[in-house]
Amino acid sequence: MKTLIRLSRLLLLMLRDSNVSEGVRTALYHLTRLEETPPHQFSQSINAWSKRMSTLQHYRYRLRGSTNLPDDLTLIEDYPDILKQIEQEIAAFQHQPLITLMLPVYSGDWLIEQTLRSVGAQFYRNVEAYLLVDSQFVADVQQIVAKTQEGSCRVKLKQFENLSQNLGLAFNEVLNDCEGDFIGFLSSGDTISRNATLETLRVANRSAEVDIIYSDERQSAAGDAIRTLRKPGWSRDLFLSANYLQNFLCCRKQAVRDAGGFSGRFESDIKYDLVLRMIEKRERVEHIPQAIYRNEVHKSYPDGFNAGASFELQKKVVEAHLKRSGVDGEVHSGLIRGSIRVRRPIDTNAKISIIIPTRDKIDLLEQCIDSIETNSTFRNYEIIIIDNGSVEAASANYFANTKHEVIRNTEEFNYSRLNNIAARQATGDHLLFLNNDTEVIAPDWLEALLEHSQRPEVGAVGAKLLFRNGMIQHAGMVLGGPWLAEHVNLFTEIYDHGYMGFADVIRNFNCMTGACLMMRASVFQQVGGFDESLTITYNDVDLCLKARAQGYLVVYTPHALLYHYERGTRGKGEVDIAEIALKLNGEDVPHKMAVPRGQAGGVEQFYLRWRTIIENDLNRTAPPGETLDI
Repeated sequence: MKTLIRLSRLLLLMLRDSNVSEGVRTALYHLTRLEETPPHQFSQSINAWSKRMSTLQHYRYRLRGSTNLPDDLTLIEDYPDILKQIEQEIAAFQHQPLITLMLPVYSGDWLIEQTLRSVGAQFYRNVEAYLLVDSQFVADVQQIVAKTQEGSCRVKLKQFENLSQNLGLAFNEVLNDCEGDFIGFLSSGDTISRNATLETLRVANRSAEVDIIYSDERQSAAGDAIRTLRKPGWSRDLFLSANYLQNFLCCRKQAVRDAGGFSGRFESDIKYDLVLRMIEKRERVEHIPQAIYRNEVHKSYPDGFNAGASFELQKKVVEAHLKRSGVDGEVHSGLIRGSIRVRRPIDTNAKISIIIPTRDKIDLLEQCIDSIETNSTFRNYEIIIIDNGSVEAASANYFANTKHEVIRNTEEFNYSRLNNIAARQATGDHLLFLNNDTEVIAPDWLEALLEHSQRPEVGAVGAKLLFRNGMIQHAGMVLGGPWLAEHVNLFTEIYDHGYMGFADVIRNFNCMTGACLMMRASVFQQVGGFDESLTITYNDVDLCLKARAQGYLVVYTPHALLYHYERGTRGKGEVDIAEIALKLNGEDVPHKMAVPRGQAGGVEQFYLRWRTIIENDLNRTAPPGETLDI
């Protein structure tokens, strides 16, 4: 090791005045500090370095069969073959729309210069930029534009009196004057990656009727990145809970006009209101899963702006949207700052059938049912216990004395079959499939589930579940990766609210865990119930995906809160190996996974049935095979 350290120091000295890349210098520097650096810190440093370098390797760009560029393009000039490839790609696009970028300017500071330079550096250059300038800063802004104009895009200045009080009117004036096919939004001081308009061009050609495009983004302070926000795909319920689209937002101009143009006070509520009115017409939204927008936290804001005022305006925007859409609901603040909860009135005449499979472990079942009876504020429910071969005397005694219906089944354990049997006996309008190792925490948990299950567009609703120690066990599921389905925010402390706070807002997923899952009885019958070839695992995922295939939404609500003492009744047991073909970097890669004994064939068929949606789940915040943001 000492020899390696000495060699690294020598190489650093030798390369001090050479043109070797900064990445090589960084790696050598880490090696020289190997002796004094704790192992875990050294590992983290080298891992960060290697990930940064790998994104810049031109052969990966050529060979992986993808046209996506990495987020970091600082060294792209070192690879002229990539630049040539990009130029050829742009020239080949049949549709080359003009993109109009609108940039409100509230001061004459230097941050505007970095914004304009980022616009001028775009690979796709069919771009025009409108600067909406407060009249008192026109002279300063003109000087900045003159400095950055050479080789840049077309820049047009529009002067407004008291811009911060009339931003909606200013946006509408540009909407009427501009020539762009798409309108993008920038804030003064923010920057966009060199491939921002290129990625927009790609989406516009791939999805000819797209109306709304948004991307991932980074937050930065004085040019230094603070954190990266990896966003899920389009989710109507998530958007009603929080304006997660934010930046980079780009909208088809005609769709903006059809929605009535701009209305509002600040950029935040103006864009929020616009998207809500656009999706009332049609939902054609695409996500660019790259951080092509950098949000500068030290930028200038309009006079009178503060987060509290902006949030109150956003709540009013949602209220107006609900009224226009004919949705009966009240708008409240959500569980975390800056989030919204839309509360719909509950149909108190609706009956819920709570179905609980069990086998012995009567202490768990009794705790579960006691928590339902003691803690629940909604009372119009029935409990159906389906006993799968209990043999203990305590179980027989409990079943003999319980007031709830007990269905006995002595066949080999098959979770899907047990629930299907109980569902046929249920008399409720809504079916709630509940594990016996759960315990109710939130008294209004049934109302929180029913609130969404009663919506005609919703097929299934899932809850927030906690481990015994209070960490998150379930806050939604995503598809893809080596286990096909993964819980997001797993093992997150409950007070952390999850990644981007999404564990504590209402949102949409493609699937939920069956440990606590509600759906209308009519939907359950429509999709054919649980697939009995999936005896233990993936049956809940399959049920949700069948609902999604019928056009229904799957909703997650954090307001239905329970403990889930996972595997409290049945252990892991013996396993078989299922063989599937994961798609990684455009190629099928053989993958073997452990599944419960006897279920290999069912899991393989499940994967083939839903492979497309599993590999393209828009809720993932990282591609399959990479680190998932949890």
